Amino acid sequence: MAWVAIVQRSRGKCGRDSDKTYENVVYSVRQLKTDAPTFVAQNPAHPWVDPLYREYIVDIPTNVGEAIKSGVQPLFYDGMGNLPLWQNENEGSASAYSPGSFADPEDNQSAFLAGVELGDDRWIIRLYDDDPATTGVHVGSLDFDEAPGEQTIYMKLFNSDDTPSATNVQDTKTEIGGKLMVFDFTNGVTTFGVSTNQVGVIQFQSDSRYRAIHPNGETRIFYRIFGRTLTL
Repeated sequence: MAWVAIVQRSRGKCGRDSDKTYENVVYSVRQLKTDAPTFVAQNPAHPWVDPLYREYIVDIPTNVGEAIKSGVQPLFYDGMGNLPLWQNENEGSASAYSPGSFADPEDNQSAFLAGVELGDDRWIIRLYDDDPATTGVHVGSLDFDEAPGEQTIYMKLFNSDDTPSATNVQDTKTEIGGKLMVFDFTNGVTTFGVSTNQVGVIQFQSDSRYRAIHPNGETRIFYRIFGRTLTL
């Protein structure tokens, strides 16, 4: 059966701050019931052929469709709908599948970079067990014993191109991975506490604005608090 990629002519709420509109965004694939190896040419009256329709489709090889559908070749960074990876060079259902990215994702008349993914423009964060400017070591998931109080974790902010941020903004309220946090940055470094008052697992993860980079490529950080008493 034929595979097609579904392309949005314009996709709003893209980018780190969900305030951009990207052109020709490849956002889904579909396997269509037909005996033909391709679909578009054999079905000239399909709904996507309308040039005013918000989407169009292009034929893609079976191995590409299966790779995208299985998640081996994702279409969005970390599954975030505001962070697509691919744009299609030409618009319209008669065009060929040509994945890549425009130099300006909001302008489909700008230079097209074939085979080059759209950049991930999220802030990058890394976590450390001490001040990264001195003896701090880049860490991932950690285990703590239950005890009154909290453990201090250092966090360093990087720009989307992985250059260190030098921000000194104080009292910055933000949300990271569903956690509402307040940060005081000094030269791009801040701290937060991990409560050890209660046994359990605390999760810290990437989201649509921040990309947490962990030492071994993990997508989530877990702080596990172990206790000596089994409670109801």
